[in-house]
Parts: sequence; structure tokens; C-alpha cells
Amino acid sequence: RKAKEEAERRETEEADRKAMEEAARKAQEEAERKEKEEADRKAKEEADRKAQEEVERQRKEEADRKAKAEEALDDGPLPVSMMVHGIDYKLLCGDMLKLPMFKRAVKDVIAAASGGSIKREHVDVKLLAGSVFVQATVKMPEGVSKASVQASLRSDSSLGMSLAEKLADINGVDDILTDEAYENETGISVTNVCIGSPEPAQSEKPKPSSPLLTTATSSGAPPPVAATAAAAPPLAAKAAALVRAIEEEPTKAIHFADLAGELELAEKVNVAGVQYGMKDLFMRAIALDPALGRAYSDLGTVLSLEGGGSVDLQGKAYGEKDLYVKALELDPKLGLAYENLAEVLGRGERVKIGDEELGETELRARAKAVEAGEDPRSACKAEAREPSPEAVEQESLGGSLAKGRDLWGAVATDISSRNLTQAFDSSAAAVADASPSPPPEAVADEDAASAAPAPIASRTLQPGDRLLGEGY
Repeated sequence: RKAKEEAERRETEEADRKAMEEAARKAQEEAERKEKEEADRKAKEEADRKAQEEVERQRKEEADRKAKAEEALDDGPLPVSMMVHGIDYKLLCGDMLKLPMFKRAVKDVIAAASGGSIKREHVDVKLLAGSVFVQATVKMPEGVSKASVQASLRSDSSLGMSLAEKLADINGVDDILTDEAYENETGISVTNVCIGSPEPAQSEKPKPSSPLLTTATSSGAPPPVAATAAAAPPLAAKAAALVRAIEEEPTKAIHFADLAGELELAEKVNVAGVQYGMKDLFMRAIALDPALGRAYSDLGTVLSLEGGGSVDLQGKAYGEKDLYVKALELDPKLGLAYENLAEVLGRGERVKIGDEELGETELRARAKAVEAGEDPRSACKAEAREPSPEAVEQESLGGSLAKGRDLWGAVATDISSRNLTQAFDSSAAAVADASPSPPPEAVADEDAASAAPAPIASRTLQPGDRLLGEGY
């Protein structure tokens, strides 16, 4: 009996011990579970706090960016850029009749899209190879808000289409079409219209609020000069051929410069495993051939399109103006370099090219001489030295008026006889800016001029226009 009672006691003690161990184990597990839940809760709170801080930081950065953009919007001109496909850049620059008409079309379209607050004379236009890359600069007249002009231009989704149609209407535009546009009747199209400084793209397709507008084209004109909706290929056949040429002859600078001329400003191309942009290709061309003048000129225009800055070439920093000067020192027959350099000079400023000092008037005269196939150095021999602002103010009014009457008398005679050869944009004419304004009786009333039977290529005169006639 005692032995049996002892066995039962030990069995009870063992059961109690196991029950206590099980209870202790469960208590330990519960404590660990609660500890883990507390740690997870704290981690979640920390993550939420950091996420909130990141959101607030991004909001603050966005607010600061917008504030800076608004502040910058109040200063300086408004940039407008676009890409024109179907027109050969070299043929355009070599045609002294169609080049000013092309620029006039750009100015007219921008002025019309501004809602009437901007006139043609407030728009400056620069051109760059790459189809034809157009950079226009809109200078705000007094009393006009830059923000309102920018809003008007951005809201006009047909700006590119309007330009394509206007370019297609240029008389004889077939002569400056690319081979592809002429042979395939793809016509003229305008893409990559950008108003103001573009914001960084968040995706390949810009959002509706982005200043990058959708591709603008037109399809109303008859081929082969119709403005069509055909999109430019990712890499055109000519660009692909130039890539192959570079891979075969990697030390030939002209291939790099020609390839740069086929790209758009932000476009990249892979050459032998290396990514190149337009600027990179021009810089590579200069590195291979430091005497390639047109590469300096086009690189200067790239800097202008990017809003300024400089590049380092052969250990020396070059700005836009320096690149144009260097280009002209190497190749005096770069007409567009003269014109672009004239546009970046300040009032009364002169620049030294080689052993000559030239001002805006002389530079534009040389640009015209190059377009006419003449020696640009001879252009300045017939041009008087550009007067300083002080000299203009002190000039005798009587003598100027007498000279002006003689000049505008000839103009009035040609207008009355309808013997007007061609009207040119002031940016392409080599007429001294100091010429006095015509007397009122020498200028035909605009309504009367538009109502009269007009000869071929005539147009109503606008402020800043120049006339090319016999002997003047």
C-alpha cells in the first residue's frame, strides 16, 4: 500500500511539474509575441514618420522650384524652340530669298499664337542643323506680362501645325526640301514644340501640364510640300549611314559633325557602344579636327539653345560668342555664324575676328555677302563703320533727312510703279540701322496697299521690314 501511495505521489508531482513547465513556456511565447508586436508597431510608426517627412520635403522642393521658375519667368526673354522636318538645313541657309521668308514665317506664327500681345519685331530666330532646329526668343514689349504670353503660346496646340502650313506655302519651297521629303512626298512637319524652359520629363510621354507640346503637323497642302503628320523615325537612314561611316573611319571629324546635324537637341545615338548627344558629337569633331570651323559655329548654337554656359576645348573655355568668333576665324564663309554672332552682340559692341573689328552692321553685311556667293571680306569695304550710340545722337539731323529723302524717294517710285523686287526681313538685310525713317508721304497706307493689285512676292510693309530695289 505504501509503495502504491508513493508511486501515485511521484506521478502527481511529475504531472504538476510538466503543467508548470507548459504554463511557463506559454507565458514566454506570449511575452515574445507582445514584444514583437511592439517592435513592429514602432517600426511602422518610424516608417510612417519618415514617409511623411519625405512627402513634406518633396512638397517644399516643388514649392521652391515653382517659386524660382516664377521668379525667373519675370526676367529675360521667353525661349521657344521646335524641330522642322522635311527642309534641308544647308539648302535653306544657302538660299538668300527663302531663309528670311522661313524666319518670317516662324515670327508670324509665334506672334499670332500670343493673342496679339507680341509683334513680329519682338521675335528673334536662330537656326541649327538637325533637320532644322528653330530657336526663337520672344522679347516682352513694355506692359506685356511674360507669364501671359507663355500661357497663350502653351495653350495653342496648333502652333506647330500652323508653322508647317505656312512653310509649305513659301513660293518655291520645293528647292529646299530634303531628298526624302521631296521623293517620298512626306512634306514638312513640325515636332518638339517647347515654350519656355522644359521641365524634366517624368516619363517618355509628357503630361498634359508639361510645357512640351504634342507633335504638331498639318495635312492640308498638296504634295510634295504638304505638311504631313508623319512622325520622324527614331534614327533616320542618313544618320544610320553616318554611324556606320564613323565606325569604319573613327578619326574622320566631318562624320561626327554631320551626324550631330541629323540629331535633335535632346536625342542620343549609340556609336560603337558609346552614347553621344548633339553637343558631344560636335566636341568630338573639334577634338579630331580643331580646324573644322562649322563645328564651332554649330556648337555655339547648341550652347544658345541650352541657355548659355561654356565648353572646354583644348584646355580653353569657350562661350557662345567665342565659338562663333573661332568659327569665323577658321572659315570666313560661314554666313549663319556671322548672323548668330550679330544677334549676341550688345548695342554698340564690336568684336575682333582675326585682325578686324566688326559690329552688328558689318556682321550682317558679311552674312548677306556669303548668301550671295561673294567674298565676305569685301562686304565691309562698302559699309561705313557702325556708329556708336553717342555718334548717332550727335549726327546732324538736316544732313540725315536730306540723305533719307533721296533714298526713300527711290523707294516711293518703285512702290508707285509696282517695280518691287522682294521684301526682306530686317534680320537678313544688310541695310544700315542708322537710316532715317521714311517721310509719311512715302509709305503707302496698309489698307490701300492690300486692296491694290499686288505683283508677285509683294507684301504689306511692317515695322522693321527692308526693301530690295534697283540701286538700294
